[in-house]
Amino acid sequence: MDQHKENIFYELITRKDFVDWVKYPAGDRNQFWQKWMQEHPHHQEEFLKAKEFVQRLQIQQYQLDEATLDGILDKVVAADEKHVKGHLPTHRKAFFGQWLKVAAILVFCLLIALIGGKVIIDPPIGPKQEITWKTTENPRGRKSTIHLQDGTVVHLNYESNLTFPAHFEPHQRRVILNGEAFFEVSHDPSRPFIVQTTGMETQVLGTSFNIKAPKYSHNTEVSLVSGKVKVKGDHLTEHFLTPGQQLSYNDQSGLLKKRPFEVSLVTAWKEGVMIFTDTGFEEFIDQLSKWYGVDFQVYGDTPKDWKVNGRYENEKLEDILTGMQFMYDLKFRIDGQNVTLKFSP
Repeated sequence: MDQHKENIFYELITRKDFVDWVKYPAGDRNQFWQKWMQEHPHHQEEFLKAKEFVQRLQIQQYQLDEATLDGILDKVVAADEKHVKGHLPTHRKAFFGQWLKVAAILVFCLLIALIGGKVIIDPPIGPKQEITWKTTENPRGRKSTIHLQDGTVVHLNYESNLTFPAHFEPHQRRVILNGEAFFEVSHDPSRPFIVQTTGMETQVLGTSFNIKAPKYSHNTEVSLVSGKVKVKGDHLTEHFLTPGQQLSYNDQSGLLKKRPFEVSLVTAWKEGVMIFTDTGFEEFIDQLSKWYGVDFQVYGDTPKDWKVNGRYENEKLEDILTGMQFMYDLKFRIDGQNVTLKFSP
């Protein structure tokens, strides 16, 4: 582990709020650290190592009064500081001192637990394989298909990113999604597949489903096509979905809806199909902008009765706009990634 990664690892295990979260994951703690992982995808490896480090200390807690504990820790830390004094660069003394204090606590608790026979020690299983995380990100106008190591296929929509390990852990398969994706999960009863989104997790064994969790939005939508999934969140009790059911959840308002859905409408995007039903002008232009990765400039007043109904399969943008000309008094020009629309007065 290089120096920068090592510092991240030490920083996490010396944070009380991190240790408390690992020991008692719930509510706002979950939301905070899930957000931290999404904002620091390049530190996933150190994060998971720090989490495992804390989890492996499966020690029964012993209650000592604060004065006694402080006295013991002060003696341990004082002795260690005396030993290392003069051997550390100035800029690392403060950090090293903080790490010493945590190490002192862990060593002290470990000794107490060993004496009482209360520590659980895993049998040696050889060196642990480090987890390498990868991220695939699609900007506007791009969709992609990702083949994961376990055989799972992920169709990733535009303005979306997926973070996943090069090799899954023995006990679970976890990925992190921002945006929208359709999952065809390889069946493996011994390793549940978990999709983590803001404020929510979706867990399956082998199934196909769509998840829509747009960036900068509090809404998450899970639509099950086949199999069975379990959905839970920071402030959300467990819900199970059966094929044809859709769960919509807002992690800010707490509003939850479970309802049937039309599979072809929800999953059309992965087949290159856009479907519009009584779609207004602004929504129509926003969809085209994201689908084709272009920017629109609009001149003139748009018709108040603008409603678009149609199904476009792998259509060129030029063909769609040409069709609009027959319905409305519209002229357009496409110049690279810039599109100009002009409505006659």
